[in-house]
Amino acid sequence: MIPSFVGEGTPAAVTSGTVQPTNPSSLLVDDILVGWMGSGTSGTAFGVPAGWAIEDETLTINARGAWAWRRVAAAGESDDVIDFTQSGNTQQFYAGIFALRGCETSGNPFDSTQNNTCTSCDVATMAAVTTTGVNRKLIHISFVEDNRSAQDNAANYTLQYSGVTTVGSDAAYGVYFQDAATAQLYAADSAGHDGFGNNEHHVEFTIDFKEPGVAGWAGKINGVASPAKINGVAIANISKVSGVSGLYLPDEKKIIYPYRKAA
Repeated sequence: MIPSFVGEGTPAAVTSGTVQPTNPSSLLVDDILVGWMGSGTSGTAFGVPAGWAIEDETLTINARGAWAWRRVAAAGESDDVIDFTQSGNTQQFYAGIFALRGCETSGNPFDSTQNNTCTSCDVATMAAVTTTGVNRKLIHISFVEDNRSAQDNAANYTLQYSGVTTVGSDAAYGVYFQDAATAQLYAADSAGHDGFGNNEHHVEFTIDFKEPGVAGWAGKINGVASPAKINGVAIANISKVSGVSGLYLPDEKKIIYPYRKAA
């Protein structure tokens, strides 16, 4: 099943120092929290609390961005205030947190992360992604610096939420998604925004979040690792596979035995 959005907390913005966005409400154990951070300077790196991991960070002229994540250990983390930091910034520093449900429950909950930057441009660019498995949630996080700008929908990505901050020199952010049900190439995409001239700097991240693996399965069928289906039946719907007695296909209500040559 494709991971789903749980919701987003309340973003926050300051001119420098520590910014304090909140976690979303109604969190469950193993939900994935994704924190995003943007700033109007290409200066110092960001800092996150213990338990969080910054996975990707990049910068361009007058703009720096990053995203981090952590797995929810207890439902009591709902609505917590989280401290993200950056020193030396005197323009603006803003951050927010959203949550996904139904991701991989151990190890990294994503397969890939890509970043992109541009200067003096008026589009948000989603990188092309080739997924290596089924049921992925492609997430794109966009930051626009130097002028307030409203984010728009893309052709294949849907804008989940966006906002602007008037702290410091003004900025905008947007979080987009695309459901990737099959393993294939998902082409690059772009979204415009309503800006104030052509003096805007972008930092972008495109991330491939994955569903949990099928318990107990790590082999191949016809050379395909962890196939989505066996004999046209989704793995999730097959109650058992027996290499001795055959395959029990619950939707066909019968047992298929291997062919045996008569003695």
